[in-house]
Amino acid sequence: MLRALLVLAALLALPAGASAQAQAPADDPALPLVYVFVVDGLDGDRVDMGQAPFLSRMLLGQEGNRATYYQESRSIMVAETNPNHVAMATGAFADRSGIPGNAFAVRDEASKRACGGDPAEPGTVDVDGETGTCMVAESFFTAAKRLAGRDVTTAGIFGKPKLARIFATRRLDPNGYDADHLWSPCAPNEPADYCDSRAPGRPNDGTAVADSDVMGHVLETVNDGVQADGTMKRPNLTFVNLPSVDSAGHGFGTGAAYQEAIGLADAQLQRFVANQKQRGLWERTVMLVVSDHSMDTTLQKNSLRLAFNAGGISDSNFIAVQNGSLDMIYLRDRNRPDRDEILKKLRAIAAGTTGVDEALYRAPNPADGGAEHTLEAKHPGWRLAGERTGDLVVTHVEGGAFNEPNPLVGNHGGPQTSDNTFVVMSGGGQVRQQALAGEVGPRFDDTLLNPRQAQNVDVAPTVMALFGLPAPADSEGRVLFEAFTQGALPAPGTLTGQDGGGSPTCTVAPAIRSASVRGRARRVRLAFTADAPVLVDVFQQSRGRRLVRGHLVARFKARRSGFTWNGRGNRRRVRDGFLYARMRVRTGDGRFEVRRFALRRTGGRFRARPRFELPQRCALISRARLSRSVADRRRGLTISFALDRDADARVVVRQRGKTVNSSPPRPRKAGVTYRVRLGGKGVRSGSFEVRIVAGSGSSRSTVRLYGWRL
Repeated sequence: MLRALLVLAALLALPAGASAQAQAPADDPALPLVYVFVVDGLDGDRVDMGQAPFLSRMLLGQEGNRATYYQESRSIMVAETNPNHVAMATGAFADRSGIPGNAFAVRDEASKRACGGDPAEPGTVDVDGETGTCMVAESFFTAAKRLAGRDVTTAGIFGKPKLARIFATRRLDPNGYDADHLWSPCAPNEPADYCDSRAPGRPNDGTAVADSDVMGHVLETVNDGVQADGTMKRPNLTFVNLPSVDSAGHGFGTGAAYQEAIGLADAQLQRFVANQKQRGLWERTVMLVVSDHSMDTTLQKNSLRLAFNAGGISDSNFIAVQNGSLDMIYLRDRNRPDRDEILKKLRAIAAGTTGVDEALYRAPNPADGGAEHTLEAKHPGWRLAGERTGDLVVTHVEGGAFNEPNPLVGNHGGPQTSDNTFVVMSGGGQVRQQALAGEVGPRFDDTLLNPRQAQNVDVAPTVMALFGLPAPADSEGRVLFEAFTQGALPAPGTLTGQDGGGSPTCTVAPAIRSASVRGRARRVRLAFTADAPVLVDVFQQSRGRRLVRGHLVARFKARRSGFTWNGRGNRRRVRDGFLYARMRVRTGDGRFEVRRFALRRTGGRFRARPRFELPQRCALISRARLSRSVADRRRGLTISFALDRDADARVVVRQRGKTVNSSPPRPRKAGVTYRVRLGGKGVRSGSFEVRIVAGSGSSRSTVRLYGWRL
C-alpha cells in the first residue's frame, strides 16, 4: 500500500498542466512567501542516512536553492506533537506556552474551562488542551494580524484535526479566526467550520489524512488563494503539518513502513517545489522544513500507575498522564499537608520501576533533597517546569514507553526522541548554503551546549523577522540570523502595523538585533547579535531572601559576540539569589539601547528567569518593564509601560492561577510612560505574572512579565 502511494505521489509531483493556469490570486510581490512544513515524527538522522533523497539534494543546494541545515537541532520537551507545534508557532517553551504535553492536567477553574475540563470537578483534571482557548502564548497567526493587519495573509493547514483546534484562536476578533485560513480533515463526530469533510481520514481512526491530501490543499492556496477580507489572496505565511511519518511510526515502529513514509513526505516536498518553480514563485519562497520530534520503537511497556498501586498509593492520591515515553504525575490535591512526603514516596517507587530513566520534581521538595532532584537542576534547558507540568516528571529508557494504557508500537515524548529535523532554505539568495554541526550531550540534553543550533522555539521569531516584524509576545526563541545572507531580513519596523499593530509611523530598528541569556549549571551563556560593541553588566538584586540595591558584580566591556560567563564576579562576589544581566549598545544619537534578563542562582547554579522587560517595539503596547525582577514583603516594585496609540489599558497581577491584584481599564495616551506601583504585601512568596492589557477599537494586546516575591 505504501509503495503504491509513493508511486501516486511521484505522479502528483509532475508540473501542473495549462488548465491549472487560472487567474492568479492577489499577492504583494514585495513580500516573501514563507512556508513552515512540519514532517511529523521525522528523525533528523534518517535525513542524514539519505532516506529523503529530494530533501538531501536540497540540503546540498542542488535544486536551484540554498539551505542552512542544523545537524543537531532539537525539539522542546515534552517531545510530543502538540507542545512542539505550539512552540514553533509561539516561540514559547512548555513552561510558558500553556501546552506542556499532548496530555496534561490543570487545577484552577479558569484553566479547566479554557482547556476542555469540567470546572465543577474538584481538584486536578486531566485534559488534552486541544481548544482554541487553552494555549496561553500568542501565536504568529495572532501576532501577524496584530502587527501587520491586512498586509500579511496567513494559513494553517494541518493533517491532524487536533492541531487546527489548538490554533483556532479568536484573540483579535470574536467573529473570525486569527489565521486568515484554517484547514484540516474533520474529526469523527466533531465537525468544525474550517474542516474539510471530503478529506479522507486514516482508516483506523479517521483523525489524520495522507500527506498527499494535505499538500493538495497547500497547492490550492498557492494557485487559487484563500478568502481574506473578501478577496482571494495568496498566503504569505503558511504553517503545514504532514502527518504520515508519525502515523507509520506509531503503527509499526521505526522499521520499513516508517522509512517508506519518509519517502512519501519527501515526494510531497518535491511536488511543492515543482509547483513553485512552475508558477514563477520559487525565488520569493522561503521554506522551513522541521519536525516536531523523532520516533522510537517501544516494545517494552511499564505502568507507573500499577507500580504506585503496588507500593500502597491508591489512584485517589494521584493522576498519571501519559505522553508516550514520558509520564507526568500530578497530585490530586497539591495543597495537601503531606504533599512533600507523598511526592517523595512516588519518586522512590518510580525510580525503582523497570525501564525508568529519571524521575524529577517540578518544584523543590524539602523532604527529598530540596532542589537536587528537580527539572531545573538536572535539565534547565528543557524549560518544562511550568504550572501545568506534572508534580513529578518520569522518563523511560530508549526502547520502551509507559502503559497507562498504551497499545502503540512506536512512541516519542522522552528526550531520546527530541532529535528532530530543522532546515531553512530558499529559492532565491536569501539563505546561506551551509551545514552547522553541533555537540550531542547526554540524553540529548544539549541545547545549552549548542548556541548556534536551532530549536523549535526559533521558528516563530525567524518567520516574523522575514516580514520585518517582532516575535510573538511570549516568544523565548531567537531569530536564526546566521541562516540568512546580509540584507535578506528586512529591518524591524519596515512593515508598518494596522489593526492591533503599531501606528503607521512606527519604525524600530534596534542596534541589538537579538539577545538571550541561559544558565549552564555554574556558568551563564550570554548570546547576542548587535551592530556595535556590547557592554554587559551583571547586578545582584537579592541575597537569599534579602533584597539588595542592585550591586554590580561583573562587567564585560566592548564585546562583539556572545560569550559564556564563568559565574564569578569581577567587581564583587556573586551570591545565591536573584540577579539580572544588562546589555547596552551606544546608538548613533549617543543614547544607550538596553536589554535586561533575569537570573536566579541556587546552590551556585544559574537558571534564566522569564522576562521582566519588553524592549521597544512597533505594537499597541510599545514597551513594558518591571523595575526589578524580585520583590519582598516590605518593598514592592513598579510596573511601567507605554502605548503607541491612545487606548484603554489596565494591569492584572496573577499568581497560582488566580488574580491577586488588578486595576480597571483607563484611557491612556500614546507616548506617555505610565507607572503602577505593586506593593509587596499583596502577593505570596513565589513566582507571579503581571499582565498589561490594552484595547483600541477592535484591536487588543496583552504583554506578560514575570517577577518573584521573596
